[in-house]
Amino acid sequence: MAGVSPFVAPRDDGTDTAAEPLDVRDPGVLRALADAVAILGPDLRPRIMLGRLGAYVDAGFSRIGDLDVKLVDWVHRDDQRVVFEGLTRSRSLPGVDVEIRVRAHNEHDGWHDMTLVFCNLLDHPDIRGTVVRAVDQTVFDREARWRTLFGASPIGIFEVDLDERCTLVNPAFERLTGLCAHEALGHGWSTVIPPDEIRCLDVAPADAREPDADGGDAPACELHISLPNGVQRWLSLRSVPLRATDGRVAGYLRTLEDVTDRKVLEEQLEHDATHDRLTGLGSRALLLEELSAALARARRGGAGVALLFIDLDGFKRVNDMLGHASGDELLVQVADRLRGALRTGDLCVRLGGDEFVVGCSNSDDVDRDARGGVSGHALHIAQRVLDALNQPYDIHGHEMLIGASIGIASASGEDPISAEQLLSNADVAAYRAKRMGRGRIEIFDDELRRQLARTRRISRTVGRLLDQPRLPLLCSPLAKLDDRSIVGFDCVVDWETAGVLEDAATIESVVEEAGMARALDVALVRTMVAHIGDWKRKPPGAIVPGLGITLTRGGALSPVLPEIVRDVLARSDVLPALCWLGIPETAVAHDLEVATLVAEGLRDLGLGVGLRDFGSAVSSLEQLRLLPAPTTTVAGPLVAAARTAPSPGDASTALLAAIVAYARALGRVVVAIDLHDDEHVSRLRELGCTFGTGPAFGPPIRPDEVEAFLAARS
Repeated sequence: MAGVSPFVAPRDDGTDTAAEPLDVRDPGVLRALADAVAILGPDLRPRIMLGRLGAYVDAGFSRIGDLDVKLVDWVHRDDQRVVFEGLTRSRSLPGVDVEIRVRAHNEHDGWHDMTLVFCNLLDHPDIRGTVVRAVDQTVFDREARWRTLFGASPIGIFEVDLDERCTLVNPAFERLTGLCAHEALGHGWSTVIPPDEIRCLDVAPADAREPDADGGDAPACELHISLPNGVQRWLSLRSVPLRATDGRVAGYLRTLEDVTDRKVLEEQLEHDATHDRLTGLGSRALLLEELSAALARARRGGAGVALLFIDLDGFKRVNDMLGHASGDELLVQVADRLRGALRTGDLCVRLGGDEFVVGCSNSDDVDRDARGGVSGHALHIAQRVLDALNQPYDIHGHEMLIGASIGIASASGEDPISAEQLLSNADVAAYRAKRMGRGRIEIFDDELRRQLARTRRISRTVGRLLDQPRLPLLCSPLAKLDDRSIVGFDCVVDWETAGVLEDAATIESVVEEAGMARALDVALVRTMVAHIGDWKRKPPGAIVPGLGITLTRGGALSPVLPEIVRDVLARSDVLPALCWLGIPETAVAHDLEVATLVAEGLRDLGLGVGLRDFGSAVSSLEQLRLLPAPTTTVAGPLVAAARTAPSPGDASTALLAAIVAYARALGRVVVAIDLHDDEHVSRLRELGCTFGTGPAFGPPIRPDEVEAFLAARS
């Protein structure tokens, strides 16, 4: 070690570079030295102690400011003579390094070998003392490896004293903070931290300065800083206290890790979780969160809340005509118009598809609507939204017109309602607006509240009913009109027995809206097959009548229905020809292609398939021709019109006659329903109908009464 000056710049790899001597008058530079360096006074006490803090701890000094320890007291008593000899030689060789080996002691490792290098600079105008450099060889090797890691680490590593002055920094610290080493060493580094985040520097335990404090790792603290070049960066700061031999904290070793990418990703994920990617509007999750908070504020005396449920009219047409990319562009433009129609503080979200929701205050000085307690402000916003959305759209060079149906629901602090329920109420109001003709505003009022309660009651009852093995049925006799012989029965659910005291049309509407249509049809088929199977297992000679049902619109438009019916039949020994399924005209009018697909699938199974209630909906004779159904049942109102003798110019009877004649020309068998008496039967037979049902052939009966009914008729 002789000849190596303590004032030579240390390299990152632990070696020295003699080309650039250090300026000893710069304390910040000397504090960065890797080894413990002291300037001894005439009494051999350290007058100035420089270099890295950790080196003093390794060397055995209690703390940087401990100037009361004589150098000879620090080494083993057997080596004190060697120290005096080294100092004597140094005094006689000014400016020359004198190296000796001694045993030194510290509380971490006990006694260990140490190299001391003396240099007599008593005549140096800035030093005026003997410089001693303490080098632990083991520590030296260890620190060489440490310095390599220190310099190459992507994590910023630095030491600070108790005044937050940097005593050591690595290149990563410079890169992450934008501070050069000469700017940081000997100075504080908090200038790069925003004022509101200075608290993050206090990351050590509150009692860490006490000698007996635990002094473990403090939790990470995240800082958001702005570099001098304007770059925004997130840093994770961790701190470990550095202790002197007496246990007191002498400084901190701190690390800085760049977590910008993670924070950006977290922020993006958080944003995506509460926002719609296409339009940038909020999502359902954000709506429910904000709405719950607004309802809580309302209960504490704040403003009421109103929700506008916006369902676009005509969006599907744009998708079908121009494609999904154009549909997306339309949704983006709709979102922009919604933002422009709202006030600051109003919330706008996209639920999905073509449905949007606006949340706004329901308290102002405008009179409330008489229905639903909706404020004038909410109605005003709804009308502005409707006017904005009704304007033409330029979609990739195509001018498109769409509209919207808007439902409004409100809640005050007195309403014990959840965010989900308020949203559901607004949805119900929007549905009514759509059913009432579209392009209008409807309010969730007491009438809708009663309708919703009824709908829920029906849904619950039907849901429980579908869990039963069989549905309760009413069977109306189906007879040939020429001889009035019974050929089977037309079946419907006995809703009164099931506990649903509503008309069949209302029940079917609720079933369709609740998405239970196909499940109801499958349960009907299963019940029908079970009863036919019971009759088939009776003693030989027993009559086995056929049974028929009318499918719901949803069931008739379910492409998988034929496969489900196939499975039901496969688990029985019933002939498919004894099962008759009717496709309602409403299904044909809604989607002829799917209705045809279902009818063909059922017919291929060997079931009887017919078109039911023709003339009750908006359909055409062409649809009658195209549907592959051998049987056509004429709608009840048309049949009822023929109950009395036709008067001159009777359009209803003429229409019925034309439909029957056209159906017969197509080779279809025509069935008339709800025939009341012999005269009614005769008139429909004269018009060309082959079969019929109604009071003229007997009242509706339960399945367990069928055998007795048939026996009495025979």
